This record gives sequence, structure tokens and C-alpha cells, in this order.
Amino acid sequence: MLEVAITAIDEKGESGVRVNDVAAEVGVAITSLYHYFGSRDGLVVAAQTERYLRSLGSENERIEEALARCEDKQQFREILLEVHRRVDNANRAAYRLTRMSVLGSTLGRPDLATAVGKAQDEFTKSFARFFATAKARGWTRPDLDPVGASAWSIGQILGRVVIEIGESSVTDEQWAKASETALLAVVLGES
Repeated sequence: MLEVAITAIDEKGESGVRVNDVAAEVGVAITSLYHYFGSRDGLVVAAQTERYLRSLGSENERIEEALARCEDKQQFREILLEVHRRVDNANRAAYRLTRMSVLGSTLGRPDLATAVGKAQDEFTKSFARFFATAKARGWTRPDLDPVGASAWSIGQILGRVVIEIGESSVTDEQWAKASETALLAVVLGES
């Protein structure tokens, strides 16, 4: 049911989620849908939250693996930039736009805002372990707050959407330079 609702939202927006159509496509009674999700809105909240989680990707596992092999500050810097370049580039625009769409849908919808906020907070805390490990090894600025840096980094990458909507006078190269300079300043204290 969740997959059908996600597809409907991706193709037609939230108005495309029709409980009769979802139940029929999955081959269950509508009562099953209400049993699992409580209501149509419950299904939409679950689908939007899952869309948001999927848009974040699974970078955290890859980061932890790379950090486990990291032996010094220079290697950490290289991993930091590699990860940043991988997630903060044009080919991930669709993921950022999905996140923006879901975030916009939370306005005036406390249930969705709570669910998406919880999902984002879990992701932020998971990513913060990357910074916390590096800080414990002396590879970051000593005053770095790992959770704050994690949230800032995620928000900074999401902010790239401002040059991805329509035409922009900012080039990918300009964005990358400013973004990487800020990241290295915040995390490593480089100027």
C-alpha cells in the first residue's frame, strides 16, 4: 500500500492518493488500509515520510565504513570532501526537490511535520557520529558541535536547490567552491 501511495504522490501529488485505487491495486480490502494507516491522511503521512527518508539516501553507512579506514586528519579531510561532492552535486537534484516537496507539505499538518521531523532528526544524529568520531580523534575544530555541524551540513546541501529550480546565474562550480569552503571552515577551521 505504501509503495502504491508513494508512486501516486510522485506522479500526481497527494491528491492522486485515492484509498479505493490503492486498495484495489494492492488487492486488499479498504478496511486493511484503514487498519494499518488509520485513515487516508495516515497513509499519505506514511508515504511522504518514506519519500523523505529515501531522498536522504544511505550515505551514513558508506561514511562509517570510510571513517573506519581513516588514519589521520588528511584522510578525514579527503573523506569529508568526497562525501560532500557525492551528495552536493547536480545529479542528486531530484532527491533535494523531493525533500523540499515533502517539507512544503508539512505546513499546517502537525502529524506530517512530526513524522518528517523525527525522520530527519534520526538521520542528523546518525550523521553526527561521523563528526563526533573525527572530533574525538582530534581531526576537527576542537569547538565543533557534531550534532549542530551535522544539521548545518544537511541543510547546506539541501540549500543547493536554490540554483536547481529554473535558471540560475550561479554555476555548479561557483556553488561547489562556496559550499566546500564553508564546509572546511565549519568542520576543520580552515580559512
